[in-house]
Amino acid sequence: MVVPSRWRALVILLTCLIGACNSGGEATPGTTGSILSNDESAVSGAADTQSGIQGVEPVPLLQGNWATDCVLDNDQSGLIYSRQTLSVSGADITKEFATYSDPDCTLPQVVGVLVSGSTVQASGVSVPTNRIVDTTLGQAVAVDFHFDVPTVDNAALPDEFIGLQGFNAEVIYDIVLVHEGKLYFGDTNLPGFAGRTPQTRPVSLLLGVSYNKIP
Repeated sequence: MVVPSRWRALVILLTCLIGACNSGGEATPGTTGSILSNDESAVSGAADTQSGIQGVEPVPLLQGNWATDCVLDNDQSGLIYSRQTLSVSGADITKEFATYSDPDCTLPQVVGVLVSGSTVQASGVSVPTNRIVDTTLGQAVAVDFHFDVPTVDNAALPDEFIGLQGFNAEVIYDIVLVHEGKLYFGDTNLPGFAGRTPQTRPVSLLLGVSYNKIP
């Protein structure tokens, strides 16, 4: 299905939100690594009572609230700044992409393609595996993230979004690592390592985007 031009920017925002991209929307080379375990099975555990997903468990290093720096979004006309935040409590995880009109990311900026507001959310659960990936920053932990359908300003998407790429519930097979107080995810932009299947889980970290711990 062809995405109408007026929605393309939102598709880009959702790609950055659920996957990872730098401030300009492009892939940033990460640290290469090697997979140290080939077992793709999830950690044993009871199914989540609401989602029915097997192996839902907290990931200790992810716990708490995280945020990227406030960056100038070069893909938008005018001065639009953006920040991604991450909130993790137990196995529940919520990512949010927000736009602002000031370099300190304090004044929300409504972007027209975002339908009615300036934020996009993706909520889901974490399923840790017994897999690690060796990177030059250390050993990253393999985690499967099961995300629900994204929302805009915490409201359901319009019907015309249903079925379009990036607007469905999905699983991201990713890696995570905390290095010197910064949280990194895998580089899912590299060809062959998009993290859409266990076999394409990233083997490098996206250095262009990192999260800092916040209160």
